[in-house]
Amino acid sequence: MVLMALDHTRDFFGSTAFEPTDLDKTNAPLFFTRWITHYCAPVFVFLAGTAAWLSRGKKSDSKLTQFLLTRGVWLIFLDAFVITFLWSFRALLTFTILQVFWALGTSMLVLAAVVRLRVRVITVLGLMLVCGHDALDHFHPYKTGSAHVAWSMFHESAFDLSIAGHHVGLVYPIVPWCGVMMLGYAFGSRFNRTVEDRSRETLRLGIAITLFFVVLRASNIYGDPTPWTMRGGAGTLLSFLNCEKYPPSLCYLAMTLGPALILLALFDRSRVGESNAFARAIVIYGRVPLFYYLLHIALIHLTSNAIYWMQTHRWRTGWSGDNRLNIGLPLTYLSWIAIVLALYLPCRWFANVKASAWGREQRWLSYL
Repeated sequence: MVLMALDHTRDFFGSTAFEPTDLDKTNAPLFFTRWITHYCAPVFVFLAGTAAWLSRGKKSDSKLTQFLLTRGVWLIFLDAFVITFLWSFRALLTFTILQVFWALGTSMLVLAAVVRLRVRVITVLGLMLVCGHDALDHFHPYKTGSAHVAWSMFHESAFDLSIAGHHVGLVYPIVPWCGVMMLGYAFGSRFNRTVEDRSRETLRLGIAITLFFVVLRASNIYGDPTPWTMRGGAGTLLSFLNCEKYPPSLCYLAMTLGPALILLALFDRSRVGESNAFARAIVIYGRVPLFYYLLHIALIHLTSNAIYWMQTHRWRTGWSGDNRLNIGLPLTYLSWIAIVLALYLPCRWFANVKASAWGREQRWLSYL
């Protein structure tokens, strides 16, 4: 949750009109500022599937299916209307952007359709989607029309679709995100074991996936639409790590989920969240993820607009290369830390509300 805010702060406060992963223009600090936040979306989707499995102990299959369906529709609605407005401050009738909440919502709808299947079957389906979708990377059958919209929705990101005169930025295609959630759901079945057993198996799985990434990426045969190249010095490392996110390639997912599972195993084994004051504070943000997300986008956008107005005496809608704040990377980091700290007390308050006796009785709070 905290790393995600870094990426979004850079979006609004950053000083570069080019993508930080553009190897012909970027530098190492800027590249890694963007790269480290690549871990956010895959971990969100994967652990959302794990959370769905863990909720099986409290819900019947029909209740779990109903919850996934309603939660999925709710998240898609939020992304299309509320979050689009918070990101852009544009009229909703002319512009929609579908990002990570779209991916989470549609993946929940898919998971709801298969949740009654055996875990092994769900695992195979998830692996097929995650490992197989790159075979279509260079397949572009549709350029315009409804077929192009459907293809973009399922596989190929499109940042400026026109649907009946309405502009849609479909950043997160459904495939393979729904496969990631299926694998996260299957991974949840490991949590009925002892801490020692599950942390050991999670560590082995994380190491295996990380090594798989290194071998697959080094081969330059499959797994990412853009091969890495020898660029001299650190440029070669940046090229090796510069995997495609839109849609997430197999290399991208292995590069992020492998190390994430290693950290999860280490955190689980050490119980760091119980023994470390800093970790306990960080956990507050994770207890109210949707509340935090909405607040942090609103705060980042409003703060950056206020600073932009003081600089130019003009108000802006959205953000682009020609209206960023030009405050530089060090001040961007300071702004990120300030925003995260400013959200701590509101998040702690809402976490306490949800944990209270009253909050546990309010079913609608589970959607926030």
